[in-house]
Amino acid sequence: MNLGLVRDEKRRKVLILTAKGETVADFYFASSVGVVGTNSSVENVEVLAKTVHGMPCILGMSFLRHLDRSFSKEKQEFTIS
Repeated sequence: MNLGLVRDEKRRKVLILTAKGETVADFYFASSVGVVGTNSSVENVEVLAKTVHGMPCILGMSFLRHLDRSFSKEKQEFTIS
């Protein structure tokens, strides 16, 4: 599977804290990350990824900070536009 990730040779490994404890992940640039079902996407975004059971997995959702989003407390609804 090719997610189009390009490894950052200057910062190859990053120590992060997850819900299951500390882990080391690789630092990449993704040419584009999009949200299925919307026209929302961000280009040239930094991501952390690991290979889990042979599959590449992007960790976290920090790319969302680049998109227009809102949360309605009354509706308990998160919206990306």
